[in-house]
Amino acid sequence: MSTKNSLIILGVVVLVLLGAALWSRDKSGSSLRESPSNKTADELSSDVAATLQSPVSARASSVYRRTRVLENGRHVSIVSLTDRGFVPKVVELYRGETLRFVNTSGNAMRIASDEFEGVPIYNGLTQEKSVGKGGIYQLEFTEAGVWAYYNLANPDVIGVVYVK
Repeated sequence: MSTKNSLIILGVVVLVLLGAALWSRDKSGSSLRESPSNKTADELSSDVAATLQSPVSARASSVYRRTRVLENGRHVSIVSLTDRGFVPKVVELYRGETLRFVNTSGNAMRIASDEFEGVPIYNGLTQEKSVGKGGIYQLEFTEAGVWAYYNLANPDVIGVVYVK
């Protein structure tokens, strides 16, 4: 193909992309993602509250929620084992921070690291013995990474720790 034909094809592609970009804007010139509103602050607040109470929002926030407290100058993230599983299912913390598991369910809790060929992926993330309701297990994460864990008393109950 000659250089002249290549330049013509390139020019056509650029024009098509430019046309698509202009077409995606509304008549006022703003992007379609922007949505100007004439609502008052109270109306917007009630819209936000309704959104936060929707079933989809409730499920999404139970999957990923930052539950972090400051104790004696150190951050501790808390994961609860409920009758429905771990809450939150995904927890994010920084290297050197502590993760505390609290059993609020009516079942036994024994935390274990996910394994690869029978070897725990994160050493130290295996609880020595089960605890009942109100029991606690905690440890400090010293390695960055994404670590899966589960409840040995009910292996279908899983969670993930993201350590930055």
